Amino acid sequence: MKDIGDNGTKINTYPTLKTTCPELACIWENMQKGKLLSTNYTCNLLKAFENNNDNINVLDVRDWDFSKDPKPNVYARTIMENGITYILINKNNCGGTDKINIYETLQHEMVHAKIFNDCMRLYGYDGKVMGSLSYFQAFKKLVIKEYGFDATKEQHKLMLDKYLKDLVQNLIDMTGKGSYDDYIGLVLNGFPEDILLECGYSTTGSGPGTIQDKLRTYKLFANNNPDIFNNLNTVCP
Repeated sequence: MKDIGDNGTKINTYPTLKTTCPELACIWENMQKGKLLSTNYTCNLLKAFENNNDNINVLDVRDWDFSKDPKPNVYARTIMENGITYILINKNNCGGTDKINIYETLQHEMVHAKIFNDCMRLYGYDGKVMGSLSYFQAFKKLVIKEYGFDATKEQHKLMLDKYLKDLVQNLIDMTGKGSYDDYIGLVLNGFPEDILLECGYSTTGSGPGTIQDKLRTYKLFANNNPDIFNNLNTVCP
């Protein structure tokens, strides 16, 4: 999978992504460099991939065919292979959603990318096989060092424990409008059901406090406040 682009840059957008997922590719590139879509949070997530001149700490975002995947409808997945972090975007499922949802998917995957990269850069992961002993040993060290105890072997659990508030706040910062409750449903909707249940979130039904209720709150907020899309529509019309 290594092809990281003609320039071998540290943060690479694979050329075919712009054809298969043009809206997402535009948002992704402007999260890196566009004033309206760049936030302190996304810049900090990308910092580890902007350092050094060696062949590690490389982030590659590309379209991918998930048709043979166990979860063919998944929107995106982040993996590490041979020292390179890849954000794979489902080329058959990258349209038909609002731009804030696309933005949120990318920030979610950027946290995965940071975790993989930190495991390799700081905690001894060899970067080769995700399910290897080398990875789990490094991830355990990361959790203990940064979270305080061995809470989980699952990245999504760590993200809910440590990064959830930051992900929601970043949407508020990017749009310039709204509150935590307005966006929390959208962010939670990007997590697997089993992890949400493990973390105490109700995933069945649609009553008060459920994920569907929180997501409905976001959709109502978005419908009533179309100006939250201004930055995204300005950069990627």
